[in-house]
Amino acid sequence: MPDERGGQTAGEADGLRRFIDTVEHLTDSFTALDGSWAITYMNQVGLTWARLTEAEVIGRVFWDVFPWAIGSSFGEGLQRVMATRTPELFETASIRSGRWFESHVFPSGDGIAVLSRDIDVRKQAQAALLVADRRKDEFLATLGHELRNPLAPIRTAAQMLHRTTGEHPQARRAIDIIERQVEQLTRLVDDLLDVSRITRGQVELRRQRIDLSTIVEQAVESIEPLIAARGHELRRALPGTPLPVHGDPARLAQVLSNLLHNAAKYTPEQGRIEVGVRRLADTIELWVSDNGQGLALEHRERIFDLFTQLDRDRGYGGLGIGLTLARALVQRHDGTIHVDSDGPGCGCTFVVRLPADGGPLDAPADRPAAAASRRPGDGALPRRVVVVDDNRDAADALASSLVLAGHEVEAAYSGGSALDLVRTFRPHAVLLDIGLPGMSGYDVARAIRDDGSLAGILLVAVTGWGQPDDRRKAREAGFDHHRVKPVDTADIERLIDRIGQG
Repeated sequence: MPDERGGQTAGEADGLRRFIDTVEHLTDSFTALDGSWAITYMNQVGLTWARLTEAEVIGRVFWDVFPWAIGSSFGEGLQRVMATRTPELFETASIRSGRWFESHVFPSGDGIAVLSRDIDVRKQAQAALLVADRRKDEFLATLGHELRNPLAPIRTAAQMLHRTTGEHPQARRAIDIIERQVEQLTRLVDDLLDVSRITRGQVELRRQRIDLSTIVEQAVESIEPLIAARGHELRRALPGTPLPVHGDPARLAQVLSNLLHNAAKYTPEQGRIEVGVRRLADTIELWVSDNGQGLALEHRERIFDLFTQLDRDRGYGGLGIGLTLARALVQRHDGTIHVDSDGPGCGCTFVVRLPADGGPLDAPADRPAAAASRRPGDGALPRRVVVVDDNRDAADALASSLVLAGHEVEAAYSGGSALDLVRTFRPHAVLLDIGLPGMSGYDVARAIRDDGSLAGILLVAVTGWGQPDDRRKAREAGFDHHRVKPVDTADIERLIDRIGQG
C-alpha cells in the first residue's frame, strides 16, 4: 500500500533498490528514458562509456546529452521503439569511438530502456574471418591455376601419343594410366574450387526439365575408366519411361559421378556397383549401391562433412570433398541425400530424392561429339593457329597436337610477342593464356579486337583461371570461348573446325 503522501510502498522501494543493484553489477550499459526523452537512470558502465557523471546526465534530455545520436542509426532505432512500442535489437558503430555496440531497446513505462553491450571484439573477429575467407578463396583460385598449368601439357602429350603410337598394348596401357591420373588430379582441383563456391551459394544452377535417367548415362560415361580399371561389374536399373526433374543437368551429373566415384573407390576390385532411378509418388529417387567397405552407424552423417576421410590409414586417398559437394548440390535442388549400410563390410546405398516435375521435357543441350583423331585430308579445312602460353611445354604440346590435326601453327610465349606474331601470321584462331608476364591475355585480346585489320579471328582463352569472374573478364576482353586447363584437344579442334560456319 502507498503511504499517506502517495509515495512508494516499502515493497516497491525495496524492489527498486534490488533492480538498481542488479543493473549496477552488469558489464553492459543500461539507460532509462521517460516519455519526454529525459534520462531517468544510467548505470555506472553507461556513465563510464559516456565519460560523464550522474549529475551531467540525470534529468536532462537524451538528445542534449548525446547530440551525436541525432540522425544516426542508433538514434533512429530509439525513436522507432518510442513510437511503435515494439522492442528492437540492432548493432551500431559509435560515431565518436568507432566501436561496435549491440543495443536491446524496449518499452518501459511511458518511455524506453536501452541495454547496450560492447561487441567490438566480436565484430573485429568477424571482420578477420571475412578477410581470412577471402584470402582462402584467393589461395584456392591460385592453387587451381598453378596445378592446372602442369596438367595441361601432360594431358595434351598423352592425347598426342594416342594419335602417334601404334597398337603396342603396353604403350597403350601406359597412355591410359597417364590420362586416368590426369583426370583424377583435374577432378581434385575442380572439387576443391567447387566446394568453396557451392558452400557460399555462389554457384548458379542452370535448370531445365530433364529426364533423370539420361543423367545416369552421362555420369557413367565419366566414371567408366575407373570402374573398368578396378574390374567392377556395373549394373543399371533404369525405367522405360522418362522421369522428369527440374534441375541443372551438369550439376546433377556431377552429383551422380561423385557417388559412383565413391562407390568405385571403396569397393574392392571385382566388386559390384548398381545405379538406378525410380519414381515414388511426387519424388524421383536415384540410388547408387555397392558391395564394398560399408559404414558403421555413427559414420552415416559424418561422411558428408567437409574433409572427412574415414579409414585414411587404409590408403583410399582423396580430399573428403566429393560427398560434401554432392549433398550441397542436392540441397540446392530442393532434394535430400542419405546413406544406408548394414555395417562394415556390408556395402553402402546412397539415395538421392528430388521433386518430380510433371512438365514436358526441355530439348537436351548439344553435347560435344566424341573425341576424334582427325588428320590432314579428313575433310576439315586446315587453319592458321597461334598458341600463346608462357609455359613453353603447354604451348609446344598444344601446338604440336594441332599440327598433327593438319593445321599450320605458331607458338608465342609472351603477350607482346604474341601480338606481333598475330599481326604478321594473320591466324584464323588464337589460343591464348591469360596469366602472361607483362602484357596479359586480356590485354592481348583487347588489342586484337581494337585492330580492325584483325577482325574475325577466333579468340579462345586457354587458362588455369576458371572462376566465374574470370569467365566474365574473358567475355569483356573479347574472347569467344573460355576453356580451363587441362583442355581436351578434340574440343579445341572442334572450335577451330567450326570457323566460318556461323
